[in-house]
Amino acid sequence: MNLAHSKRERIAVIGDGSLAFVVANIINYTLPEAEIIVIGRHWEKLELFSFAKECYITDNIPEDLTFDHGFECCGGDGTGPAINDLIRYIRPQGTILMMGVSEYKVNINTRDALEKGLLLVGSSRSGRIDFENAIQMMEVKKFANRLKNILYIEEPVREIKDIHRVFATDLNTAFKTVFKWEV
Repeated sequence: MNLAHSKRERIAVIGDGSLAFVVANIINYTLPEAEIIVIGRHWEKLELFSFAKECYITDNIPEDLTFDHGFECCGGDGTGPAINDLIRYIRPQGTILMMGVSEYKVNINTRDALEKGLLLVGSSRSGRIDFENAIQMMEVKKFANRLKNILYIEEPVREIKDIHRVFATDLNTAFKTVFKWEV
């Protein structure tokens, strides 16, 4: 957000997976006065964003929605539509941070991005300072406890049948499965 203008009253996160949940929590931690808007595809996942001011399903975004900056956290085939939704609703001079990874070429509405004077930035999410900041945030109990909402703790893996069990569980969980190798 160092490249973005200083108006940070309303921040949008598009995506409802693990990355979006972590990013929205980081925004909530670093900009506690900002209103967070989350846009996703699944109500059951959006319900976990209880700290967000507003949540919307991608097919039902209000026409009058506006925000100062946006974070694309979808990846895959959702990347293009997500970036274009951010371009559509962001206020002029806003910044869009693209964080989702797509295997596909992405078409974006450059006309509106240019007319609004938007800054589009890609992020690898893996700089040293990011990890140092993450450790500092994880030391805050409220922050760490909220992240537990996206983790499913599975029994340890001790033999081959346990591996099958863990991967079957992972296919049926919405976010991340954590297990310990005891082989």
